[in-house]
This record gives sequence, C-alpha cells and structure tokens, in this order.
Amino acid sequence: MLTITATFDLTILYFVAATVICILVYVLVSKRRARRAQHELDFLTATVIDFFHSSGEQVAVQCISEPGGGRFVALIDSMPSKRFRYSHVVAVILANHVRKACGVELERIYWRFPLKAIREESQEQAASAEAQSLVSDTEKYLAEGLRRLNQLPQYEVTESSWDKFQELTGSKAAVC
Repeated sequence: MLTITATFDLTILYFVAATVICILVYVLVSKRRARRAQHELDFLTATVIDFFHSSGEQVAVQCISEPGGGRFVALIDSMPSKRFRYSHVVAVILANHVRKACGVELERIYWRFPLKAIREESQEQAASAEAQSLVSDTEKYLAEGLRRLNQLPQYEVTESSWDKFQELTGSKAAVC
C-alpha cells in the first residue's frame, strides 16, 4: 500500500512541476514578445521622426500597434505649415519610407495641428514679431490661418414659425 501512495504522490509532483515550468516558459515568452514589440515601436517612431527632421520639421510622434501585429498607426503632432497643407500626400510618402526602412506597414497616419495652444503663443509672438518686423513663412502662414478662423461667421440658432419654413423651402406641405 505504501508504494501505490508514493507512486501517486510522485505523479502529482511531476504534474505540478511540469505545470509550473509551462507557466514560467509562457511568462518568459510573453515578456520577450512585449519587449520585441516595444523595440519595434521605438524604432518605427525614430524612423518617422528622422523622416521629418531631414526636411527640417519638428514633430512629435507616437506609434501604436494594432492588435495582431504587423500593422501600425502613427499619431503626428506638428505645427501648422504649408508643407502639411496636403498631408495625405506626405502620409503616402511617409508610409512608403517606413515600409522600405523598417519593413512594416503603416496602416493609418493621424495628424494633429494644435491651434488652441498655438493661438495663445502666436498672439504673444505676433506682437513681438511685428515690432521687429521679422516674421518667418511659417508664422505668416499660421497668422493667415488664425485670421481666417477668427473671421468665420458665428452660427446663430433661433426659432421660427412653420410658415417661415415653408416660405424658405418653397413647399406647401400639409400639417398632419
């Protein structure tokens, strides 16, 4: 009777040891994959930043991998510039550059041109820049865009009668 219990206990002990080893291997493999994915994201981010630095633009970039891997999304923050007026063309060129340099696919590129923070900075800089009369092309472009933004007509919502609606639309619909 002692040998059956000892054999049974050894079988359970082997099973527990094999389970612990499998869990340990799984954790190590998961950590290695996460480290490799983070390294790939860092390399991709550096490649995108270098792409813009080579043309003299200062950008902030964050890259995110989509679930399943292999495809990435780039989030680009930049000052408004005439170069980015046709950002969809720049995005295609950037995606081709990343494909050649990194061997990965940039699925989407999202642009952000933070005007609110820039507006406050530009008002302060505009006063000092106009005094010095040294305004760069980028600042002129931004000032022109902000001027147009400030001149947009404001929306106004008011109530009107059904007769006024019919008069404006040119229809005589029956009221149900």
